[in-house]
Amino acid sequence: MQRLHYHLLDVFTREPFGGNQLAVFTDAASIAPELMPRIARELNLSETVFVLPPAGLAVARLRIFTPGAELPFAGHPTVGTACLLASTGVIDTAGGMASIIFEEGVGDVHVRVHAAAGDSPSWAQLTAAQPPELRATELTSAPLASLLGVAESDIGADASRSPGPAAVSCGVPFLFIPVRSGDALARCRLNVGAWESHLAQTWAPHVFVYTTATRGRTAARAGTAGDEASIGAGRAQIRGRMFAPAMGIPEDPATGAAATALAGLLAHHAGTDGTHRWTLSQGTEMGRPSSLELEAEVSQGVVTACRVGGHAVIVGRGELLLR
Repeated sequence: MQRLHYHLLDVFTREPFGGNQLAVFTDAASIAPELMPRIARELNLSETVFVLPPAGLAVARLRIFTPGAELPFAGHPTVGTACLLASTGVIDTAGGMASIIFEEGVGDVHVRVHAAAGDSPSWAQLTAAQPPELRATELTSAPLASLLGVAESDIGADASRSPGPAAVSCGVPFLFIPVRSGDALARCRLNVGAWESHLAQTWAPHVFVYTTATRGRTAARAGTAGDEASIGAGRAQIRGRMFAPAMGIPEDPATGAAATALAGLLAHHAGTDGTHRWTLSQGTEMGRPSSLELEAEVSQGVVTACRVGGHAVIVGRGELLLR
């Protein structure tokens, strides 16, 4: 009998039972590759990570699975695994902060990680391996409203400089759809039939709905990037939801890969050079509130880096028995 040990984490939260759930198998070299997607389906979390020896100088190679697919890149598995390895001493954070690399399907992903003292949650921030790729969408407000189960008047940005619907990828493509209010966001219910008709076979089949109509500021500010101690300071506020039937995820409480792409989209339309920051709240409608800290750097009008960071807490350990 093979006994496979894993950790359970909640990512993009400081508190247990918030954020996005994650299973991490830290010693996955003995797990047959064909078993990995089956294990992910058995656990049925948004993502499951298998930590493998690296091919190069990285700390580890990560294979990331949803219940329905393997992903070349994902944010909450990257952040959560970095926090776990720092908390357990695999990553040396004796100097307070460590800079490491994970090998993922998309390429080398650079991560800054900090293991807090005592029982405090760890914090990590990744930089996407790929710059944002933006593509226009042919879908107008009418089919988008049908897709989300809202009124056509709900579709659209709430500010003149905000982007309209667009497909963007920093490794995983998402269709970003702005809505005009938090109420419209809360009313969204993905119409799977409309999704199959309009999106299932497209480049960006995963749906991210967001609004900048929040109680916080509604425009990004350029400035100097901070660390985990200043999270939330001087950041524009965004609320979002993500639906991914193609991944086997009806709704996701925190989506780091989408957050990096959203940072690239918003920075592309920001109109100023510098480091732009946002705080993204996600998962509220699911009862798993999450907080993702977004950054994007713009130089001479070009988005040069997209980042997402946040906290993670270890909530449990488990053992899988394979006969």
